[in-house]
Amino acid sequence: MRWFVRTGQMVMLVSLVLACRSRPRITDRGYEGTWQRGNDRVRSTISILKRGDRYLFRWSQTTKDESWLVRCGWDGRCVETVDGKKVSDYVFRTWIDEKTGRLMVESSRTGSATSKVDVHDVDQLEVEAGGTTLVCHTVERNGQRYPVGGGPARWFSKIADKVFDPP
Repeated sequence: MRWFVRTGQMVMLVSLVLACRSRPRITDRGYEGTWQRGNDRVRSTISILKRGDRYLFRWSQTTKDESWLVRCGWDGRCVETVDGKKVSDYVFRTWIDEKTGRLMVESSRTGSATSKVDVHDVDQLEVEAGGTTLVCHTVERNGQRYPVGGGPARWFSKIADKVFDPP
């Protein structure tokens, strides 16, 4: 009987270890999920969650040594710090464009005493490649408008269907 209990415990332990090592599930869930881009020095992560008829959007960015950080809450408010000192505040807002059906993200960056650079962007998000790539097309920056594909764009790869630390 003891052998059976120990074997059962071992099976549970092995299952737990394998579950922890497995990659997060990645499927086409539209905008929802966790998306990431970057390199070995800096990473940018977007988390999108649908609640009712609206989307919650959270962004974070960090350097490997964490000297540059952007941390956002699910309320769309963010703080950017460099070497532990606040340099900017961000506010994000989302909506679905009635004409295109695409998710739109408006961001406003306000500089603090150490950074007087204010930026206002509107991005149109598109999911491509079977739900594994998110493209953020800037369609407006500080009042200047761009056609989709005519302005700045950033590509993010999906890393998980779920969001980490949901509200």
